[in-house]
Amino acid sequence: MKKTLLLLTVTFLALSIFTSCDKDDDPKPATGDTVEIDVASSWATWNYFSFSTGEIVGTGSANAEDDAEWKARTDWDIAFTRLYARTNSGISGSGNGGVIEIGTDNSDKAAVFANLIDAPASGYIADEEINELMIGMNPATGPVTYNAGGSAKISSWLTMSMPVVATPKVFALKTADGKYAKIYLKGYQNDEGQSNVVVMEYVYQADGSTNLSTSN
Repeated sequence: MKKTLLLLTVTFLALSIFTSCDKDDDPKPATGDTVEIDVASSWATWNYFSFSTGEIVGTGSANAEDDAEWKARTDWDIAFTRLYARTNSGISGSGNGGVIEIGTDNSDKAAVFANLIDAPASGYIADEEINELMIGMNPATGPVTYNAGGSAKISSWLTMSMPVVATPKVFALKTADGKYAKIYLKGYQNDEGQSNVVVMEYVYQADGSTNLSTSN
């Protein structure tokens, strides 16, 4: 009996030490990058982006068949076409996505983005159907679904003009699987002068926490 008790005690202590050493109470640093998404090819093509891969995972035509296919998929988080954006949420997707705009129109957006180190835990706006036809598209495609509801207005960062006018905006975003990211929609032209290019800086937290700091 004494030997059994001693063995159990030693095992318990060993497990306690291992667990204590292995436990990391500090939040994991998030990862960030800047991407350019070319939306010049067509008014009727959605470009679907994943924060976990940092890449475009595919494209789809703006029609009922393709929309239904992409709505069923959870491997994308945000999508762009010429004047619109959608998230994997609500009528656009079956995921747990959505966005919240951070800062006002006259804010220093670079500072707003840098200072957003904790994503809001709630209040994310999901996509809805807008009773209008997508500008520049064949009316046969029908109403467009994108993120424009409530305080989100992610599609309002672009204004139809010649050329298109971009108003930089910052958003906190929930991904399709309910994780958190922040995005800074910086411009509609890349450094080489090519227009119709969405320039997006982002920070993504893979561990599921609201921590959006890129350093420990």
